[in-house]
Amino acid sequence: MRRKLIYLLMLAISLGFSNQARGQARVEVAILQVEAIFGEQINIEAEATSETPIKNVEVFLQQETENPNSVGEVTFNPPNQILYTLDLRANPIDVFSQISYWFQIELENGDLITSEHFYFDYTDNRFEWQSLSTGEFEIFWYEGDDDFGRQVINTAYDGLAGIGEYLHVPQSEKIRFYIYASTVEMQDTLAINNQVLNQIAGHANSDLGVITVSIPPGPSQTLEIKRQIPHELSHVLLYQRLGEGYANLPKWLNE
Repeated sequence: MRRKLIYLLMLAISLGFSNQARGQARVEVAILQVEAIFGEQINIEAEATSETPIKNVEVFLQQETENPNSVGEVTFNPPNQILYTLDLRANPIDVFSQISYWFQIELENGDLITSEHFYFDYTDNRFEWQSLSTGEFEIFWYEGDDDFGRQVINTAYDGLAGIGEYLHVPQSEKIRFYIYASTVEMQDTLAINNQVLNQIAGHANSDLGVITVSIPPGPSQTLEIKRQIPHELSHVLLYQRLGEGYANLPKWLNE
């Protein structure tokens, strides 16, 4: 059963628009709620107030590595309610990415005002994730105890040291691991991203610095940790080292 996770980003906090030109009407916005139903839709509820009546509202969203776009249904209910729905089945976004969004408001007098950027993290909220974080890595898992998380992060450091013997990679940002306890559950997540990758146990979304792997409990769990974690980590580190040139790697080297 899929759960709804409501991100209470800002409640009854009004923020003035930062790029308001001198002489324009004053506009304020309050973000009331961001609700993500995993793989289905994202709902944003906000309030906008203005000295000049509001004519129209448009919402723009941007993933970390993508250009901004304006999709979905925006409803403005005068005098100040904004409701926005993004259908993730028609317009999928990458799981585990940070989304920035902002409002473009057209006033009755013709002024067009763009708001500050707001942010939320789009995660797989079907599970209650545990986490462990260090300077280089952040590990998320939902089945297993703290020892499991420490084993994963220690293996990541072993992999980082081993890869560093052959390749100098100035790690630019923290790498995140999401550990699924079931291959089917992990592949369901990849399928939501239109990444239908059958018969795989792990995947690196290198441009986001995100690694998803399936490591089921059982006698082979330690072996799978030592096999998968360094392998997927190498993809992300190669991407950080090569940038756009990563796409030109021969298949035999990339795998």
